[in-house]
Amino acid sequence: PLVDKWAAKGNPHAFQFPIPQTEGFDFSFSGFKTAVLYMIRREELKNPRFVQENLADLCASVQHGIAAILFRKFEKAIQETGVQSIALSGGVAANSEIRKRFQHMGSMQKLKVFIPQPLALRSPSFSCLFCLVPFWRNREWENYSMIWPWHLPGISKVALPKLR
Repeated sequence: PLVDKWAAKGNPHAFQFPIPQTEGFDFSFSGFKTAVLYMIRREELKNPRFVQENLADLCASVQHGIAAILFRKFEKAIQETGVQSIALSGGVAANSEIRKRFQHMGSMQKLKVFIPQPLALRSPSFSCLFCLVPFWRNREWENYSMIWPWHLPGISKVALPKLR
């Protein structure tokens, strides 16, 4: 949320970072993170207050780059697999630019986009539960059980497929 907050005040095109080119649907941020780190180190040699003076633009540019990486891979997956729905969860779903991009893509390509509301439900733990919704909706949980360490109204056991 802090990067998102600062990014809202900055220019997403102030700094350009390379978009990693990975095979298939794999994501990699290592080259991206390294480019950000080296650029900051280089700029701080010139101006020790570089980060403080450019924090909003840095956050906006980094957020924009990460969103571009994710968006490019999801577009490829949609084109190659024909999926008709996307679910965002965890920290990804908490980011406003990523949510906006995916909602826009969903409306343009007639895809269902699921983003949990409110922000508290966009945690990694919730994403595990979110993946189980199809089992719960189809009442396919009778042969499966898992006790969750948190309380969700109306749900005390959730289905997990048994491995056969």
